[in-house]
Amino acid sequence: MPKLFLFVLLMPLTSMAQTEEFPVRESFTPITTRFSIEGGFRLPTPTGNKAYKTITRGISDAECLLKIKLHERFYVGAGMKHVYVEIRDFALNDKVNATTQIFNPKAELSYRAPMGDNTFFKLSLAGGYNFLQHRSNYALNAGLDYVRQRAINLEPSMGIYMYGSENFAVGLTMGFNMIFEEFTPDVLLQETLSGYSNLDFVGPYNYFSAGFTFIVYLQKNKDDF
Repeated sequence: MPKLFLFVLLMPLTSMAQTEEFPVRESFTPITTRFSIEGGFRLPTPTGNKAYKTITRGISDAECLLKIKLHERFYVGAGMKHVYVEIRDFALNDKVNATTQIFNPKAELSYRAPMGDNTFFKLSLAGGYNFLQHRSNYALNAGLDYVRQRAINLEPSMGIYMYGSENFAVGLTMGFNMIFEEFTPDVLLQETLSGYSNLDFVGPYNYFSAGFTFIVYLQKNKDDF
């Protein structure tokens, strides 16, 4: 009896599946024009000197670039990156209310290789100049808005992308950013930090990041190659 009831229940659904036509997504051919805009958001994980990676917590890593196709699979571009990092109060046993913002004008060279009809792989190398702003209660008490550092950086990255339309692609990316400056007690206007030795502050700001990136190819022109 239960089997007969199940058969009667499923028979109309089976008949509907056989007769109803479902819409099929129209196929498209991706276009790669000379100019494109790239943007992305990643979550940074500090991996620099011992103090930096234990005291801080990455909040955001966002960027936007304008790219120009050089030839075939190579692209070059420029844009801006912004990184936001929070300093953990409990790691310092004090209410410091400290953050670091990094403003990074950058240039990037990338290589895009097709993997399938609608997917491709991208390998990039970026570099630029960084303006670091360290805000904290210590700085405010000293009458300062923030403590400033400046440094150059180098960032290799890679990602896998899929086209959502003929001129739009979205991908999963990861990168490793090396900023050639050190995180020290000086950025908090302190001579030392409790629980950390001088050796814990040796080494540059480094962080690993992973997240999403999109690429928008601008309108196709006759002169595009």
